[in-house]
Amino acid sequence: MQDWLEARVQATPDKIALIANPSENRHDSITYKQLNAQVAVMTQRWHNAGIQRGDHVGMVIPPFPLSVAQIFTAMRVGVVFVPINTRLTHQEMIQQLQQADCKWVLPYGDADTLREIRDAGLTIANLDKDGDSNAPDSQDVDLNAPFAIIHTSGTSGMPKETNKYLFAFETV
Repeated sequence: MQDWLEARVQATPDKIALIANPSENRHDSITYKQLNAQVAVMTQRWHNAGIQRGDHVGMVIPPFPLSVAQIFTAMRVGVVFVPINTRLTHQEMIQQLQQADCKWVLPYGDADTLREIRDAGLTIANLDKDGDSNAPDSQDVDLNAPFAIIHTSGTSGMPKETNKYLFAFETV
């Protein structure tokens, strides 16, 4: 399967893809072309950090629209994406990251959160690392591979891993 975002850029590069801050008096919009450029930069940074297809990558969800770009990066690289809710305690975050067998954690979140995650023995990806300037081109999406591991909210106890989810975009 082709890269949905790249196909959208070919079809409508200047069409608005995301609108941030819609409830405020002003809003910032991002076109498909701009979003794709952000994803290309992040794909390169993930490659330089050593993140590879099939790795489980945890992310304490950053502010929108960065989180949307990270999701498209995860699809492009072919990792199993593990979003972590910022409202969880540090211990609950660490439990979810460990339960999902995360090889990497993206460096988003406050300093205390990242220190606790690192102290628990999890690897924070260095996305500022210089390296090979040529990340692999977009790869075909394996529709049989899991894309994300989602956890329950924990309303009846500790949050638990649900089934692995696959998100596929079949239309442009």
